[in-house]
Amino acid sequence: MKYSVKDYFLKAGICHLATADLVSSQRALEKYRDQDPTFTSTREHQLLVDLYETISAGEQEKFADTLFAYDRMSKLDSWKTTLLLRIKSQIEEVDDGFA
Repeated sequence: MKYSVKDYFLKAGICHLATADLVSSQRALEKYRDQDPTFTSTREHQLLVDLYETISAGEQEKFADTLFAYDRMSKLDSWKTTLLLRIKSQIEEVDDGFA
């Protein structure tokens, strides 16, 4: 379980980001850090932090670049990819509304 917890946290974090509730996403990330202090040193944690920041800023290009860089090191499965594409489309919708 110790070795799979980072993947559980990553999946749960992606689900939180997909709800577009950034406050809930931030609280969840803090909860993961409290439950496993070693999580902060993982690529999965850094990915969630980076994605949260790009979503907050509405930067869809940086969102895609962040995912591309992560995927080069650790391949994203189809489930994660599907949800991340939904999140990216939500960012695009927000950008289109302000244009």
